Amino acid sequence: MAPATVVRELGMLQQVITHAMREWEIVLPANPGEALVKRPKVANARSRRLQLADPGAGEEAKSEEERLLAACSYDPRSEGGCRVKWLRPIVELAIETAMRRGELLALDLRHEAASRLAEKLTNILELSSVTGHRDLRMLKRYYHPRPEELARRLASP
Repeated sequence: MAPATVVRELGMLQQVITHAMREWEIVLPANPGEALVKRPKVANARSRRLQLADPGAGEEAKSEEERLLAACSYDPRSEGGCRVKWLRPIVELAIETAMRRGELLALDLRHEAASRLAEKLTNILELSSVTGHRDLRMLKRYYHPRPEELARRLASP
């Protein structure tokens, strides 16, 4: 079981015991979920970005972004096509703006967008202002530079 799942389930058990102690007057010296159980550390940071096309694979090889956008393109006539007109524009907006999940659609493209914006905005304060991060530690969780981009920056005068 993943650590996050264990923490969620322990939290639910803790709430049940607390409810039993308060509402049903079950006497316990303390809630065992609080005092006796050590919760595992949850490491849910992500570092994944959309994969670029392999330059040696030829023109038929597409990047992950191209495949994603093609899959989101509106085509009600094709059997496997997307039937939602607004999905592709939403995905494009998410990629370009580092949109949060709750702002419009539950998409996890915020990491990709923050990393792309960092390539354009080299000032960390500007980047955090654009992405809406108030805490630089949280921004660091979303920014994942490509090694070749860092190498290019280091090589330029």
